[in-house]
Amino acid sequence: MKSDMIVKEITKRLKNQLNPKRLQHTMGVLDYSVLLADKHNEEQFQVKIAALYHDAFRNRKRDELLVLANENQMHLSDEELKNPLLLHGRLAADDLKKRYPELSRIDEIAEAVHYHTSGYQFGSKIGKIIFVADSLEKNRVYPGIDELRKLSLQDLDAAFFLVLKGKIKYALQKGHLLLKETVFAYNRILINGETINDKHS
Repeated sequence: MKSDMIVKEITKRLKNQLNPKRLQHTMGVLDYSVLLADKHNEEQFQVKIAALYHDAFRNRKRDELLVLANENQMHLSDEELKNPLLLHGRLAADDLKKRYPELSRIDEIAEAVHYHTSGYQFGSKIGKIIFVADSLEKNRVYPGIDELRKLSLQDLDAAFFLVLKGKIKYALQKGHLLLKETVFAYNRILINGETINDKHS
């Protein structure tokens, strides 16, 4: 199947799976991901697929997510059992690999989809682009987002770090769970000395 046909097929399916607000967000992530791909020399097609698929299961009910995970024989973490909504990226990644196993760089696309909420020590720019676009797309509104958007077009790694840092701050302020993937990715950046000057934070 040609790349443009796959994009159209997934988009059509999403219109039946997502509510209007979630679909609007997904389209925003798609647009911003393509912009970041252009700025940072990444292939558009793989980024488009990851952007479209990242929230494909986000409107499923919690009980339904648990049933799907059980049907797919997934071992669930304590965090996922506590908050089944965390499964939406993992289930979407699994579904993507089953539907389109022939896609070029499918493992990188699936990794981006799986960990778009938590962040991860991504093996490619696709994951960083989706993670950043998910927080910076045009429908998002919060203090400092304009500065982050400017930074993301210049330095993807710096934007990735600050979005990751922002998620940790938000989780602590709200009393939410800190996901181990988020903490691991943050620590690896610090250990590898890849942080940026605090004037951006």
